[in-house]
Amino acid sequence: MELKKKDKKAENNIWLIVSVVLAVALVGALGVILRPDLLSGGKSTDSDFVAISKEDAANKLVDFITEVYGSQIGTPVLKEVTEKYGMYEARISMVADGQPREEITFVTKDGKLFVPNVLIMEEALQQFRDWQNQQQQLQIMPDENDGQIYFDESMLEDQE
Repeated sequence: MELKKKDKKAENNIWLIVSVVLAVALVGALGVILRPDLLSGGKSTDSDFVAISKEDAANKLVDFITEVYGSQIGTPVLKEVTEKYGMYEARISMVADGQPREEITFVTKDGKLFVPNVLIMEEALQQFRDWQNQQQQLQIMPDENDGQIYFDESMLEDQE
């Protein structure tokens, strides 16, 4: 039974690593999409980029969400839009699974890209480092009576 807990931790480790790699890939892809001039030595390759006002971008976002997801969430309501991380951050209220909730999404300044999930790298990196420190604190302790290796259960309780 003790080995199953160890296998579950190993499985969680794999998913955490996969999640971090995918998040980095997403951020890299967004960087290339939003700043194609980085790949072309500073020369802009997107001649049709025209920034629009945050209100216009937010209205396009609400129209998009209404048309695509409206049957699932009802009518989304824009609560606030601000500029953040070089994009527009929109706070939208909706009803999901019968419960009212508020979501924070992003839209690019030209109003063409909807970014429903954003990973803030500094926060994710801190969470990853905290998780690594917790893993290092887990100690495998040999039992003096039979030579078998057991986890210290008190350390595992903190991880669940």
